[in-house]
Amino acid sequence: MDHSSFSGAPRFLTRPKAFVVSVGKDATLSCQIVGNPTPQVSWEKDRQPVEAGARFRLAQDGDQYRLTILDLALGDSGQYVCRARNAIGEAFAAVGLQVNAEAAYAEQAPHFLLRPTSIRVREGADATFCCHVRGSPPMAVSWAKDGRRLGAPDGPRVRVEESGEASALRIQAARPLDGGTYTVRAENPMGAASADAALTVDPDADPSGPPGASTAALLAHLQRRREAMRAEGAPASPPGTGTRTCTVTEGKHARLSCYVTGEPKPETVWKKDGQVVVEGRRHVVYEDTHENFVLKILFCKQSDRGLYTCTASNLVGQTYSSVLVVVREPAVPFRRRLQDLEVPEKGSATFQCEVALPAAEAAWFKEETRLRASAKYALEEAGTERRLIVRNVSADDDAVYICETAEGSRTVAELAVLGNLTRRLPRKTAVRVGDTAMFCVELARPVGPVRWLKNQEEMVAGGRVAITAEGTCHTLTISQCSLEDVGQVAFVAGDCRTSTQFCVSVAPMKSAF
Repeated sequence: MDHSSFSGAPRFLTRPKAFVVSVGKDATLSCQIVGNPTPQVSWEKDRQPVEAGARFRLAQDGDQYRLTILDLALGDSGQYVCRARNAIGEAFAAVGLQVNAEAAYAEQAPHFLLRPTSIRVREGADATFCCHVRGSPPMAVSWAKDGRRLGAPDGPRVRVEESGEASALRIQAARPLDGGTYTVRAENPMGAASADAALTVDPDADPSGPPGASTAALLAHLQRRREAMRAEGAPASPPGTGTRTCTVTEGKHARLSCYVTGEPKPETVWKKDGQVVVEGRRHVVYEDTHENFVLKILFCKQSDRGLYTCTASNLVGQTYSSVLVVVREPAVPFRRRLQDLEVPEKGSATFQCEVALPAAEAAWFKEETRLRASAKYALEEAGTERRLIVRNVSADDDAVYICETAEGSRTVAELAVLGNLTRRLPRKTAVRVGDTAMFCVELARPVGPVRWLKNQEEMVAGGRVAITAEGTCHTLTISQCSLEDVGQVAFVAGDCRTSTQFCVSVAPMKSAF
């Protein structure tokens, strides 16, 4: 479920759980909170604020908030309160923690001995996900599909079977609607662990179809590189290993690619956790000169974690590959990350984060450009807090902003400028020589004058160039693209502006053998 649509006062989706733990162990209290504006979250113990320190760690991961207490002492027993506030209202959740003097058994957070793997079945066949997970005290193990917890309403066709450390999710007579991302989560007082896997259900073939109209012909092309999904710099995966894992450090780029070829040329789509990936500030989709269909995730954030699938289909059939993207914290993590902002045009945007130490040096970037103090930008420091203020924002300020420490740690946030441009151009547009390129922009209200520019020069309709407008939607079409068309394409309407880097590549030579 996409929780970004929740608005208003803070709301707890999950609350911290009470538990008993032994002296000398660690304990983590966690909860999930949503609200708009993003709430400020604090922790209290017995009505006294809990501050981050040597034994207390405060962490945020999207809408997940955690308090970890290291090396527990008897004095850590008591009532803990998580309090969330924003401009709309306030919410809180209380939980009891009891620390015992002696351990009755060895305690450990859940960890997977065997993770579930992605599978593909025909419609009507059974599908089974299996895993082995270990932890103590005893764990609660649950399964979910596309973020929705599975339970009694899904039975008897969908059931969970458990035996010791083993847990299995069995789906009888699978249907196309059963396809999606399945998550198994194990949780006990010491912590939690989760793992994802994908299920693809191929519709039953039409027996009246022509001979050979199956996925086999397409697979002959697509399986030239088994496990075609790969991450830049990652080692090759041996055949048959299933879903691959791409690990990237927060703030760095991830490049996923899928080798696609076939006749007729397949349509290829990238999805994350079952949802189509839309090009935007941080997501670029293009085909490179080696027929790799590339998804590039720029300035990765924790929200980019998930299962990515590349699906290729044509009249012959369909196939897919998948990769699990893991975004790890930097070596020296921020005490508080940047948060995404929405600001109206001509307003001011203030980004705030908290570094590990007051003396830590930090630099600010707008994507690849370092920012310096000026009439446009104010850079402020106060203890461990670091602030960037962007004044008099315009559509050109709609971008990704990064705070980077001297150690190379990064925290990333996006600025959405609320103005007349409701649909902007992507960061990058890539086509092959001879293809047709289409650029579309939409305004909230009509405004003039309207111009399309290429490399700062106004474009005029005629020949290979077509310029159309329908209401507030404006479209530029370039047919029979050539290498001479490369450059920056921009749309300007009044004081609104949006641009894209236009790339044209040469198709590789086809082998006759």
